[in-house]
Amino acid sequence: MGIITPIMTSLKDLQISYKTPYESLQDTPTSLPTSEPATGQIVYTVSENDLPVLSMGVESKAICLCIYAGGKNTDSASRTVYWKLLKNGSEVVSGSGSVPSNYFWTLNAFLFNVAIGDEIEIRLWANSSLVNWDYDARQLQLSRVALFEKKPVLLLYKVEGVEAQPSLSLGNPRVYTTGRLYVYHLGGAYLSISSPTDFSGWKQHSDYKLFRLYHADYYYSSSGVIHTSSSYRPYYRRNYVPTRLLLRALGTIT
Repeated sequence: MGIITPIMTSLKDLQISYKTPYESLQDTPTSLPTSEPATGQIVYTVSENDLPVLSMGVESKAICLCIYAGGKNTDSASRTVYWKLLKNGSEVVSGSGSVPSNYFWTLNAFLFNVAIGDEIEIRLWANSSLVNWDYDARQLQLSRVALFEKKPVLLLYKVEGVEAQPSLSLGNPRVYTTGRLYVYHLGGAYLSISSPTDFSGWKQHSDYKLFRLYHADYYYSSSGVIHTSSSYRPYYRRNYVPTRLLLRALGTIT
C-alpha cells in the first residue's frame, strides 16, 4: 500500500498589470443620427496587446470588456439616446436613456468573456440631431482566474493588491460607482472586497475560480446603462480589480 503524504506547493506570486485605458475626446462633437446607423460609431477588435499582463501562466481566465461612449444633449428639451451593442455582427443588447436638456450622457457597457479577435460595435442614435457624441474609452479586465484549481485546498490565498480600474482622465470624468471584487468559496459563500484580504484555508469556486469582477460578470454582464450629469462626462462605472495574489496549495504525493 502506498503512503499518502501531504505536501505544500511552492509559493505563487501572481501579479496582474492593467493597461492604460484607451480614451478619445473629439475636438468638435459629432451629431448623432436620428435613426440607427448601418455601422456603429465605435468599432473595436479585441486585441491581445490590450490584455492585462500576468506575471505567470494561469489555468484559465475570462476576458471582460469595459467600454464607454459619451456626449451631450444641446437641445432645449429632454431627448433620448438609443444604443446597441454588437459582437461579431450580432446584437448582444440594446437600450436607451433619457437625457435632460444641456446634460451630458455616458453609456457604460460591459461584455463578459470576449475573445481575442472579436469585433465589438456600438451604434448610437437619438431623437434629435442636437444630441451629440464626442467621447469613447475602453479597457480589458480579467475575471474568474484559476490557479491551483485541482488542489484540495489553498493553505495560503491572499489578495495582496487591489486597485480601481479603469481610471479615465479625458473630458471631465467622475466615477459613478466602483464595483467591489467578489471572492467565492467552493460552497458558494462569497465576500466582496475593495482592499487586500486574507483568504487562507480557501477552496476556489468551480465556476468563479479565484475571484469575480462586479461589472461585466456579477452585474451588468453583457449589458449597459446610460448615466447623465450636468457637469461630468464620462460619468462612469468601474471595478476594483486585483493586482497581486499570493497562493500556496496543499497537494499530495504517493
